[in-house]
Amino acid sequence: MISFEILPPINKNFTNLTKFEKLRIINPDFFSVTFSSKRFVYKTTIKFCIILNRKLGVKIIPHIPCYNMKCLDIITWINIFKNSGINSILPLRGDKIGLIFKNSINLIRFLNRNNPKLNIYSTTYPEIHKDCVNNYKFDIYNLKKKNKFTNKIFTQIFIDLNAYYFFIKKIIRYNIMPNLIMGVMSFRNLEFMKKMSYNLNFNIPNIIKINLNKNFIKEYILNIMENIKIINYIYKPKKYHIYTMNNFYLSEKIALIIKK
Repeated sequence: MISFEILPPINKNFTNLTKFEKLRIINPDFFSVTFSSKRFVYKTTIKFCIILNRKLGVKIIPHIPCYNMKCLDIITWINIFKNSGINSILPLRGDKIGLIFKNSINLIRFLNRNNPKLNIYSTTYPEIHKDCVNNYKFDIYNLKKKNKFTNKIFTQIFIDLNAYYFFIKKIIRYNIMPNLIMGVMSFRNLEFMKKMSYNLNFNIPNIIKINLNKNFIKEYILNIMENIKIINYIYKPKKYHIYTMNNFYLSEKIALIIKK
């Protein structure tokens, strides 16, 4: 199974969905759609999710960040989604800490109480959430909670096979075997990779740091997918989620490698 994370078009042009239609040809299980923490774009993102669901006929999983969120807003938006045939949600803490919902687990509990039939997804970090760097056990505790209260769990970005290998050993050791969806990222360049590394706390292997060639980065990411059988020997992910950043060319190549 393959799925894609996509971003709503910056120009708000939802009539031309050609690029997204190309991904549909790969027959993805769903698209997850990012939400900005800026309140003025919420309605635009909701509109994009509904149009995408209606025109492409692909399951849509909207993100809902904790930051800037009010309880009444969330209930209203969930009802709008449900009335449009969208019954799955991915709650996220986001880059900033919210006032009402401090983390994604708070938001997940709220959604479960108010919408028990909603399909709720969540995320985990192969290299530990940056807020838990000095508290490894708390990271394990959070993963157990998410595994209990959500349908499936995406791994956040990783580009170091050793880090992912360690993560798989961790969930086996602590008897946490979530219904895991493995996240893979398509990067544009090293600077973008460094920015994401800071936000999402993943290691950039030295071999990438010393090879600044843009094509090398692309080939490295593709090579990870070619060698994923090393991981599969220990724990075989059956589902893959590609974080496209709307880089459709590389995302499509990654998807085709996975499908081999």
